[in-house]
Amino acid sequence: MYVAIENKHVPITNFLILRGTDVNKIYTEEGLTPIVLATNLNQIVIVELLIKNGANVNPIDVEDSDYTYVPLLSAINNNNITISELLIENGAKTDIKNNKGETIETLLSSKGGNWKKLLSKYKK
Repeated sequence: MYVAIENKHVPITNFLILRGTDVNKIYTEEGLTPIVLATNLNQIVIVELLIKNGANVNPIDVEDSDYTYVPLLSAINNNNITISELLIENGAKTDIKNNKGETIETLLSSKGGNWKKLLSKYKK
């Protein structure tokens, strides 16, 4: 699945999902999952496809690892408000901090504009 996502190939990604490929399978010992990879590559359609098929929008804990990939932080770092909103709408935790101790709220507030609107929309 990772090769299909890396090559931005939606039909093959969908085919693999339909064939039973685990949408939450961890790819690296640091915890890279299909949804994080698709988020890093700004692949909105693949992110939607993964979510629709049960992908975890929150970080998956990896034993003996100091690093965890957080899909929402990846979307924010990539300045992809569409994927950020999609993740939040589908249950992404917004109380997570990055490795600098910054919260999602702090990161979104500092971006201003539509990012700030996104924050206020989900803070209700």
